[in-house]
Amino acid sequence: MNRMIFIKPHDVLRFGTGSPQKSELEHVLRTENIPKGLTLRGAIWSMLIEANGLSFPKFREIVKNGGKTDEDIYRKIYGLKIRSYGIYHEGKDSFLIKAPLDIVENKNSKKVFYYDNIRLSSKMSDEKFYTKPIDGYYVNVIVDEENEKNQSTQKVENFNSFLTHDDFILYLIGEKKEFERYSEFDGLFNKEIRTGTGISDDKNTVIEGKLFTTEFIRPKEEVRYFVEIEIDDAVKFPEEGNMLLGGDMRTVNYYIANNSFTGIFVQNRKKVKEKVKMYGEFKLILLTPGVFEKGYMIDFDENIMELKGMAIGSYTMVSGWSIADKKSKLSYRAVPEGSYYVFRLKDTDDEIIDRVFDKYFLKNHAMNENLKNAGFGLTIVGVNKKNKEVHNV
Repeated sequence: MNRMIFIKPHDVLRFGTGSPQKSELEHVLRTENIPKGLTLRGAIWSMLIEANGLSFPKFREIVKNGGKTDEDIYRKIYGLKIRSYGIYHEGKDSFLIKAPLDIVENKNSKKVFYYDNIRLSSKMSDEKFYTKPIDGYYVNVIVDEENEKNQSTQKVENFNSFLTHDDFILYLIGEKKEFERYSEFDGLFNKEIRTGTGISDDKNTVIEGKLFTTEFIRPKEEVRYFVEIEIDDAVKFPEEGNMLLGGDMRTVNYYIANNSFTGIFVQNRKKVKEKVKMYGEFKLILLTPGVFEKGYMIDFDENIMELKGMAIGSYTMVSGWSIADKKSKLSYRAVPEGSYYVFRLKDTDDEIIDRVFDKYFLKNHAMNENLKNAGFGLTIVGVNKKNKEVHNV
């Protein structure tokens, strides 16, 4: 059964960046604004173990064994899958989607628009807007060719903010080019700085010289985190309550709602399919960070489609706290949400189109099942109109 969980913070929170401290001299603990799937799944697991009157030490051993157990209820809780996660703005009554990298902002006019004048190249230039590569691989270069021609001082840059889900749907089907910049989406998360000291593990006393500065975030009142999950109906799941989330295990409120993040886009799947069939090209957009076997590259079938190019943002780190081992998990570099890949179909018959949508429309892709079940690599298909020739990378 699918469940839509909304999480309402009522205090500061902290979510580790997944990056280890570089040295003993580095005493600033950074935080991210949005918890990733591994963090959210751990919080929900813990809440469900308590709600179902089960033993947490026993569940820890089951996690350590990869979910293997003869006890049905433990196995069903372990089988929880995250389909999607992100943020919701209560004031706008909208899910917020990180703007894809071809949504840009004019620095002078502050106009936000879809930028279809994109040239793919393996060359980088500091004089042009581009997204940083992962491990030195080349990516899309977004070039304002008109401004180059006219030697204009006008500049565009990536719109580092969010679209409402209504605007994002219009973007997917290619029916909207200009987007509103909502002031409500600026400063959704306020950072607060706290100071603490290092504590000795064996003596539980303050360690001399270990003074830490820790970042916390305080989300705006209208901000909610959301998690869409799949879980067996046999698992008792209270409609509302509390759970512990993030570093320092801060208490947050949660409640179950009827609306569905993925359901909103499923309603528009047919429209997107018609446009993809018409143009013979599509964009594959990441809605959650992707951790792939081939680094920055998602798997695709070369027999039915060819890669035209991609726009990859600066990598983000993915980690979490291991329930089984009581320590930080292995960190991965991930392709951030908002990154996208452009493909050209070799054939646009209905069977090929169906195969593409069955594999990529609101499906999770990751290097292993654990990350996939934690909601990573959620992709969605959008139309890519062939307005101009682009160079293959």
